[in-house]
Amino acid sequence: MSSSSSILLQILRLQSENLINKLSFDQLSCYIHLASRLKRDILLAASVDICLPDTPPPALSQSVTTFLSAAVGITEAEVDELWHVFKEEVWKQSPIPTISDEETHLFQTYGWELGLTAFTLYPPHDHCTNRECTLHLQLVKKEEARRVVIFTMKDGIRLAWSIHLYCRKCHTNYHNNYSVKDGVRTYYDELIPEFVQVSEHHFVDKEVINLWTNQMACAWVSATNAAQLYMRTFKREDHGHEKQLEEHISQQQGVQKSPWPVEPVLTAVHVWDAFVIAALLKHHNWQNTQLEVPHTGDQHYRFENAMAAVNQQVIWEGLPDVVQHVCKKCTRLYRDEEGESTGWYEVIVGDGLSIGRPCCAHPGPPPCQEPLHNNHQRFCTIHQGAEQLCAVQGCSEPVKQGSKVCPLSLHQEIEQKHREHAGNSIPLFLHRYCLAQETYGASGSSNLDSSDDQGQGIGVDDHDIWYEENGEGGLGLYIKKAGSVGVTEEEPRSSLGKKKKIHAQFGQKRTHNEQVLVRPCGMIYARATMFGAEAVSNFLVMIKKAFSVPGARKPDFVIYDTNCDAQQQADNDPWFNTVAMPVDVWHFKNKHKATHEYCQWYCNPASFPQLLDKDGRKWYFNTSVCEQTNAWLGRYYAIVREMTPVKYDFFLNEMCRLRNVDTLAKLVDAGDDPCLRLPSL
Repeated sequence: MSSSSSILLQILRLQSENLINKLSFDQLSCYIHLASRLKRDILLAASVDICLPDTPPPALSQSVTTFLSAAVGITEAEVDELWHVFKEEVWKQSPIPTISDEETHLFQTYGWELGLTAFTLYPPHDHCTNRECTLHLQLVKKEEARRVVIFTMKDGIRLAWSIHLYCRKCHTNYHNNYSVKDGVRTYYDELIPEFVQVSEHHFVDKEVINLWTNQMACAWVSATNAAQLYMRTFKREDHGHEKQLEEHISQQQGVQKSPWPVEPVLTAVHVWDAFVIAALLKHHNWQNTQLEVPHTGDQHYRFENAMAAVNQQVIWEGLPDVVQHVCKKCTRLYRDEEGESTGWYEVIVGDGLSIGRPCCAHPGPPPCQEPLHNNHQRFCTIHQGAEQLCAVQGCSEPVKQGSKVCPLSLHQEIEQKHREHAGNSIPLFLHRYCLAQETYGASGSSNLDSSDDQGQGIGVDDHDIWYEENGEGGLGLYIKKAGSVGVTEEEPRSSLGKKKKIHAQFGQKRTHNEQVLVRPCGMIYARATMFGAEAVSNFLVMIKKAFSVPGARKPDFVIYDTNCDAQQQADNDPWFNTVAMPVDVWHFKNKHKATHEYCQWYCNPASFPQLLDKDGRKWYFNTSVCEQTNAWLGRYYAIVREMTPVKYDFFLNEMCRLRNVDTLAKLVDAGDDPCLRLPSL
């Protein structure tokens, strides 16, 4: 039976009581709609002994009665009489997800001062869900109501109440997103709640979180910009419901200040926490587990261990849905000249990208991988004593008071040079301008091929700067061009001759690069942070670890820009006996000498017919896929450069996962037959 038909039957019952002559159909409909939105409030005020969650209570609380009387325009006695007739109908109603402007106005005008709102957040259950509790499945009662702010997609910024339910027997506190017991916050089994709690008094609509995640994945939008975009969109006069509400209540109570203690302002911290919580909930949902985090302590560190556990799982198991991935663009069934099948061939492409996050400045070897206590320090806790040693690498003398180097005159001069460079950029910029005119001409146009710098890191760190004595009592300062192989920008190298480089770590050190492994189809297979230089030995270790996770298949071809060096080291490792290692096409053409015998003999991509099409005139696989991926990944530099290690890895892993999701969808649409296992021959 429809809702309208049921209401008409109830009207017939009311005719004998003469109430129908006083009420319009719109009033009755409004009464039922408003009451259905308050079912949790009505149930909460009822006695535990006489009410069950699926049964309407026999009477309404005074606050609900007062609100319905004012909102519908009837007496309180008529409210109670209508409840006696319509309570079953109200209890069957499912509130409409969207709230009309009229309903919003009614709640603002008559409900808020009574603690009633259409945006009241409750736990998903009315009863205790602890199976070990003697009150299991019994109705639990309110412990606390808190005023909160909700950032929504459809209704903008909303002021609301959040209700916590408390079991008096097992002492479990039930919140909207999670339950709390013994200092542990356990999130519910649902994938992502409709509103995600990002602070004590702030919630975010899951649709808004999905928007932010997509902005980060597709448009490199930072959390700060995402927050500002939202506030600029919804913090307008025509969406100023909270301002109208505050003015109304202030007038009713005769006070000037707003009674709402929570500032309706979205911050970058809220955006980050929303992103992290949503990603963690998705991960645990896929694993059929529940997210558990400490309920006490600083919110900044609350999800640290949970993110670290996900990062570790990626190391052990690889990124989701990519370890066993195969498709027409990254896997090939090769047939020889006679048309005989020689088997399936899988290709992986590797390359490095300079992004960098803060890390311990201890030079090693090997480079220290211990996390910093905070990003304002130069050294980790283990190497904190190095703060009292000279910043010039190779010197272990104590520092001079008020300085970062020892009293040695040369080292003092280096520090002075560093201060001049860091404090006064005008001479440096003028010198660069002169060099630019010499290199590019007065018009600013250049005939140089800049493709080698695409996707490379931005900025200059201490490990890109060195000093040299010129033999005439002077000291030269040099800066390596980002993405280059050591070409200086400050002065012509030939003017000083070949001198010993002197490095000094005055400022914050950063990790050297991000190494990525990508299938030719664009699926990102793995990512790893290199703390020291991009040594081929580290790349080989990464390859072995990445293809040793459960279910992984060793690739037939590993394509890398310096494979001529990597292959010579891999010759001593039996693991690589079945792996061919050609150089990628672009680097082989532009960066490798034709006179390099080993490179030409063993690493020439044209010497492997499996990499060519059937006519031998085009390349079958896209060996430049890493350069294209790095152009995308490098644009996260400004977002991640100050992140802590755990958050840094968690965020980049999630971005890679989301990119793989998009890539997989494109492969399906293009008919490239992506699957998780090799077809039989």
